[in-house]
Formats: sequence, structure tokens, C-alpha cells
Amino acid sequence: MEWLARVYAETSDPRSQYPRLARVDVMASIAIHVCLYIGFVLALQKVTRLSIVSDKNLPALALALVLVMSLGYVGRLCRAKAIYHYKRSTMLSEDQALRETRQQMDQGYVTWYFLG
Repeated sequence: MEWLARVYAETSDPRSQYPRLARVDVMASIAIHVCLYIGFVLALQKVTRLSIVSDKNLPALALALVLVMSLGYVGRLCRAKAIYHYKRSTMLSEDQALRETRQQMDQGYVTWYFLG
């Protein structure tokens, strides 16, 4: 799973360019997450006997998740770039701005991860 950590680090690095998000490893990460989320929903349905999503709606759910996650990657990189440019505009050195951007991005990721 080291490659997932690398994908996170590279796609939240403000020095990365947007075409980085179109590489195979990012798409694989999205595919893995879609499978895990759908698997979780199906398991939850089985355990609780609730009908959360019907079998015929699973492709639509998968497509929605792919869209949301794809936009999420773009949004995260955009946020990292915005934070970095703001930090640089306050006369921080490049290294210090990068360090503070990484810290803020990691803190936000951990907060949302545990809320999710």
C-alpha cells in the first residue's frame, strides 16, 4: 500500500501539475476506493437487512463515486496550491511554505478521514 501513500503525497503537493491526476495510479486508487465503498454498502445492507441501494442502481452509484472522487483529487490539489501560494505571499521561504502547506493538508485529510 506504499503506492497509495505516494499517490496521496504527489497529488497533494502544490508543486504537482494537474495532468498528474490523470495517471494510472490515481485511477487505480479511485477504482480501489469505489470497490471498497460499494463493498461496505453491500455488507451493511446484508448485516442490517436495509435496502440502501438496489442491485440495478449499483452502476449509477459506482459512476457517482468515480465522479466525486475525481473531482476530489482536483479540489485537493487546487486547495494545496492555494494554501501554498498564500503562504508564499506572506513572505515565507519556499521550504517553509511547502512544510506548512503539507501540515495543513495532512491535518485536513486526517480530520475528514476520521469523520468519514
